[in-house]
Amino acid sequence: MIVMNLVAQLDLSEESPPGRVYLHEAGLSIYPAGSETLTAFRLFLQDLEKAKHRIDMNQSSHFLAISWGNTKNGMRDRIIDLYCFSGLENWKEEPKVQRVVLTNGLILDDHPIFGDTIFMLGEEGRYRSETDRETYLKMGPFVTSSLPKYFKNRL
Repeated sequence: MIVMNLVAQLDLSEESPPGRVYLHEAGLSIYPAGSETLTAFRLFLQDLEKAKHRIDMNQSSHFLAISWGNTKNGMRDRIIDLYCFSGLENWKEEPKVQRVVLTNGLILDDHPIFGDTIFMLGEEGRYRSETDRETYLKMGPFVTSSLPKYFKNRL
């Protein structure tokens, strides 16, 4: 079994487009102690709103994201790997995927993809192939059984 270093999942099925964001344990120390998860998700929502004005997400059927932090070289950067899916008129087809990386709310052109992101995308893809559109968008997979799920109205 693959063990991913994800600590929480935020369901954004009511957003336009709908989506899910996973919080990675890397860089949690950049957030205030005791409120790391809620702070990370609140900042993710702020960064996503800013990014929607610079990224054409209108054609996307849904999005997936991993939010993490970088504390190397004394930096305290918030990083979001955002994947926008389109071309799914037939739900079982292969999607077109646009990747965008945000650092502190700014779009970057080049950033590596980490293993846990690839694993998450694989699990999400497997789940999408096994479920219908409505089920997938409203209730994503539990990538790990102990992963707490959050909903926007709880933030």
